[in-house]
Amino acid sequence: AWGQGIEEGMTMSGEFEFTMQASEKDCFGEMLSWHMLAAGVAPQSLDNRCLKFTDASGTEAMGSKQEIGKLLANPSSYPVRVSYFPHPAFKFVRPEAVPEVESTRTHLKFVQDAVAELDGNMDNVKHTHQRRTFERYLLYLEDHYYQTGDDLHDAMNWEDFLQRYPHLEFFFLLTKKTGPGLSKILRGEIDVLEYLFGG
Repeated sequence: AWGQGIEEGMTMSGEFEFTMQASEKDCFGEMLSWHMLAAGVAPQSLDNRCLKFTDASGTEAMGSKQEIGKLLANPSSYPVRVSYFPHPAFKFVRPEAVPEVESTRTHLKFVQDAVAELDGNMDNVKHTHQRRTFERYLLYLEDHYYQTGDDLHDAMNWEDFLQRYPHLEFFFLLTKKTGPGLSKILRGEIDVLEYLFGG
């Protein structure tokens, strides 16, 4: 029957955690590979910044090859807990796709802030055509929350995004002006064309 024969421990959850004893240190690569496979994490999508090593005393090493190597080389570190809990927005995302996901999150943060400033109430939107847009904004946000579990609390603002990814400035040619003023545009306090191109 469909689904039979799946090995126990195969979660496909995109995250994992396991404990490694000192006697298993030489098998670390195999242990990591198995847990990645069980969690559905492809090698090319593993974000090594999220791979955390915690020693027996609770000291953590994360994102630093030197610190992790030092922790694993110390016999008193064991047992070591290895955990991988990536940011929900970046589960199963390959490194080369991260900038595009970051851009989407930044744009959605503009929308989220505008919705909050209007109390999530369509009656606060002045024009009929913008009310339809506002309704779509609500759907975009709900879909994002549902699909990723990401509440956007740590989404980059557009200035920080451009500092990190200056070659992607074209993503924000219009929204760097309209994004911060979106709530005023929706309230009818600013004409969007004047806002973009001047009076």
